Amino acid sequence: QMHSSLSDEFQAVNASVKPADLLSRFAREFKLPSTTVNAGVTLHGGVYFGVVPGSAEFGCDLRVAPGTAEQWVRAEVARWLSGADERTIPALIRMLDDPSPHVQTMAANKLGGMESRAIDALPKLMELTSSSDLQLQATAVNSAVLIKWDSPQTLAIIRKGVTSPNVHLRRACLHAVPSTLKDDDKMFAILVHAANKDLDDECQKASISSLRSFGKKA
Repeated sequence: QMHSSLSDEFQAVNASVKPADLLSRFAREFKLPSTTVNAGVTLHGGVYFGVVPGSAEFGCDLRVAPGTAEQWVRAEVARWLSGADERTIPALIRMLDDPSPHVQTMAANKLGGMESRAIDALPKLMELTSSSDLQLQATAVNSAVLIKWDSPQTLAIIRKGVTSPNVHLRRACLHAVPSTLKDDDKMFAILVHAANKDLDDECQKASISSLRSFGKKA
């Protein structure tokens, strides 16, 4: 948000303009069985003339059939957003706080696919690696690795996760061991043990694959 006289000099992003295309697409494309979709029933953004808006939001009214589960509706919205482009990143990040682990997992998965463009999601993804939902844990790790695998937080999660009792998380971390850890003797020993002793076949394969980054040492 800034004074409008500075918008050209600083290439300001108008927060009221950004969601306009998303709202238009939602109105055209979002469909649910037995549901009436009213897009843009609320619109909020801007301060006054002379100020480039720094935040904006819109609300949609979904009139669903009696008995429809709220979690299912939220999941369908997340699925639609996951097919959109990087302009949906802020909305997807907010969905990481959704009460449904299914919705959170879908949002985390999409953000990971956007790689470094979704860097603002990294702090929240780090929190979700401690979720009580085992699949969400693994998805959060996968996405964090895709977004910024060499961050200290991501490397710390990988080091911890390779011995996790959660097989989903263990698989994700064993797959993600980067070449930057090739001089880590403890990690090498863990990978060797997992390659030979892990009871999960996928974990064994992931360990063998990661050991290749250790070169002659492996």
